[in-house]
Amino acid sequence: MKKIFFLFLILAFSVKTTAQLNEATDLTEKDMEQYAVPFVTSVGTWLNSGGYHSASVSKMFGVKISLLGMVMLIPDDQLTFKLKNGTETATVFGDKGASVPGTNGYLVYPPGFNQNKIPAAIPQIAVSTLGSELMLRFFPKTSFDSVNVNLLGIGVKHSISQYIPLCPVDIAVQVMYNTISMDNNDFDLSTKNWAFNAHVSRSFGLFSVYGGLQYEQSQMNINYVYTGNALGGLLEDKEFSVDMKGDNKMRITVGAALRFAFFVINADASLGAQNVFVTGINFEF
Repeated sequence: MKKIFFLFLILAFSVKTTAQLNEATDLTEKDMEQYAVPFVTSVGTWLNSGGYHSASVSKMFGVKISLLGMVMLIPDDQLTFKLKNGTETATVFGDKGASVPGTNGYLVYPPGFNQNKIPAAIPQIAVSTLGSELMLRFFPKTSFDSVNVNLLGIGVKHSISQYIPLCPVDIAVQVMYNTISMDNNDFDLSTKNWAFNAHVSRSFGLFSVYGGLQYEQSQMNINYVYTGNALGGLLEDKEFSVDMKGDNKMRITVGAALRFAFFVINADASLGAQNVFVTGINFEF
């Protein structure tokens, strides 16, 4: 885990969570969906965060290199889910899995890793000119703790305030697409995450404030082999392919930034399906 932390924590969230998904390959298709949906939501919250800390976009030429750290807060209703018989059991973020009696014994559901605060991070670079900005996020396919992870994200931002004479604030719109894939010997998964936002900012010398409203969605496909289990209703091993949607829909963001020459630090908070706090270290040229 130390090398994961050394690499900006980008995989701390992914690897720890996928370790729990390893234990969940004994779940049927429907149970897997309910167990993992909070994870889908977290991936969407993670990758759809940190797209901006200012609505100002250079009309000449600019480069921005950023490292974003964040903490996602998992609400209580995403820590458990109910089985058909009404018994509560853990989601991937919950605590103890339930034991359900059957004719041949007990069916034991997997636990979660008992966390309601999930840290994550992401690096990004952006290039701007003529009032538009292109953002790129990338992490090559790398193996950590037997989990292969690959990340790619792209975003496009455009200044709206440049068309409004004497506009007192900067206004911009942005669209982002991020995808991450993870696999090991037990399963493979891939995600698609979209976001569209409108945001504003205003500078007061070295200090600036910003805020925005964002529509977003997250999807995940996971393929795994269910181990045959009479208690689970299937005697033979069976391969499942499960498509899931996260609870991500809308979020509102407020934040502030402080500039020291080409160095900018920022922090913001977003309210959505999962609340998230983001801090950023940015080098702008």
